[in-house]
Amino acid sequence: MKITITSRRMEITQPLRDYIDSKVKKISKFKRNITEAHVILSVEKYRQIAEISLSGNGFSLSSTEETADMYSSIDGAIEKLERQAKKLKTKKIDHKRSGHSRNPDNPKTWNPEEADENAKRHIVKIDAFIAKPMSIDEAALQLEYREDEILMFRNAQSNEINVVYRRADGSVGLLEPE
Repeated sequence: MKITITSRRMEITQPLRDYIDSKVKKISKFKRNITEAHVILSVEKYRQIAEISLSGNGFSLSSTEETADMYSSIDGAIEKLERQAKKLKTKKIDHKRSGHSRNPDNPKTWNPEEADENAKRHIVKIDAFIAKPMSIDEAALQLEYREDEILMFRNAQSNEINVVYRRADGSVGLLEPE
């Protein structure tokens, strides 16, 4: 891990540098792939400010603490980073444990007993609409100007109900009956 220490209106002593190194390296037990740490220490009148930013593979964490003592400012900023790192680590672990698998080798199968349980769910909102006849291009244009993720319409050419939807990559998808 590369640790960069910057100071503003103060001089960094060797004991302070060693203290920062030991504290920042302790965070690596929560988040293993930290590649860079940037510490900014500054003094403004009676305030001692420590800003710490950590970055790694696909994430960045940062915190700021301001007290009357530089060592306690560093400790406070490190505690905030530890909480953020723990939260990020548990979020990833919880996501793995939740059973959401993108593995195509293990597809979910339909179970009629589970379908009965799902039928007991309450419908929260019902939107009624008039299926206005329009072309696919016009429906895609309508979807761009709306905040909705989907738009149901009557295809002017086939006179069937079709759906256009906003895809995760930003493109527009079309669902039409066979």
